[in-house]
Amino acid sequence: AFEEPDPAALEAAMAAALAPFGRRPAPLSPIRDTLHTLMWEKAGILRDAAGLAEAARGLDALEAELDAAGVDGSDRAFNLTWHDWLNLKSLILVSRSIVAAAEARQESRGAHWREDFPQTRPDKDGLSYTVTTLRDGRIALDWRPVRFTRLQPGESLLPQAAE
Repeated sequence: AFEEPDPAALEAAMAAALAPFGRRPAPLSPIRDTLHTLMWEKAGILRDAAGLAEAARGLDALEAELDAAGVDGSDRAFNLTWHDWLNLKSLILVSRSIVAAAEARQESRGAHWREDFPQTRPDKDGLSYTVTTLRDGRIALDWRPVRFTRLQPGESLLPQAAE
């Protein structure tokens, strides 16, 4: 059923989106470049608790820097700098989600490699995936069991793998 949007939530979202117009314009490329480097070096393929904690602190600093940066508001139509600002805000939020999920994982599996937890749990029945949601402005974590609907662990569709 259709629900009317919450006017207070709409007003808050609009205020957040328009906030950079009330601040002095600043270059966004250094923030984006630092975010890319931070996530690659501290939360990339090889991770550990110290690096992930450093990534979380770095994200706090980058978000503060972005929140202080404004964009030119002389023309809001097709304002690519504003789009970049909004995208960076989203990228920082997604990066927070990645870091929180990686911090909670205490094993290595596939591309999720923790140098401080190199082992992989052998239990096929206990496999789960991490779900991140935003609750009251904070990243919340939940886990759901993996459902194998096509192949079971150890099975293959490749004929040579089955022999």
